[in-house]
Amino acid sequence: MKPEKLCSIASCNRPPVGRGWCSMHYGRWRKHGDPLVTFGPGGWDGGRERNHRICLVEECGRKAIYKTGGVCRSHYERWKRNGDLIYRRSPSPPGGTVCAVPNCSRRAASGGLCSLHYARRTSNGDANLVQRPSPTGPTALARQLGVTRQRAHQIMNKEAANARHALYKARLTGRVEKAEACERCGLRQDDLEGHHSDYGRPLDVRWLCPRCHAIEHPHTPKLILVHELV
Repeated sequence: MKPEKLCSIASCNRPPVGRGWCSMHYGRWRKHGDPLVTFGPGGWDGGRERNHRICLVEECGRKAIYKTGGVCRSHYERWKRNGDLIYRRSPSPPGGTVCAVPNCSRRAASGGLCSLHYARRTSNGDANLVQRPSPTGPTALARQLGVTRQRAHQIMNKEAANARHALYKARLTGRVEKAEACERCGLRQDDLEGHHSDYGRPLDVRWLCPRCHAIEHPHTPKLILVHELV
């Protein structure tokens, strides 16, 4: 009977998986270049010190996590990123931690502005410009009538809504059949949409894919730009 092969590392009884080492020592060699390395954040064995229940960093008091060398998750992540258990970032320069917009106490994210005002400046060109629904748009009407925005859009665009409904009924009765490919780009797909060039002729449509329909008939939300009160 052939003797069972064991890991070539002394005092290790695991079966070998590569280069004569077990999976643990082989993994250490691949990660650190040495199958015998056994260190954690503070130089101790990261996988053996199971008796530490509290983080070894003084005045921490958090619960130690298994396989982190006896430290908490927070200090372990600091050690992984910076090589130091007690590393702390240097303080930011004055004025660099708060948004530059007056009366905004949010933390600055980019360009001296918080994420909210930075997004406004990117989309509107001014950090204080706010997009508001138009008082004559479907959103305002939906709030006034207590209906959905889709229903408000149908009320405001009765001719378009009636044309879409007539096309829907014609498809149910078989009077109109959907094309197999987009009439603009030729793409074959199932979710083609009927595009009306003239709502007065509800059954005269071009079958377009959603992308081409958005190009032929772009939907621009009715918004107005107002200055935020600061």
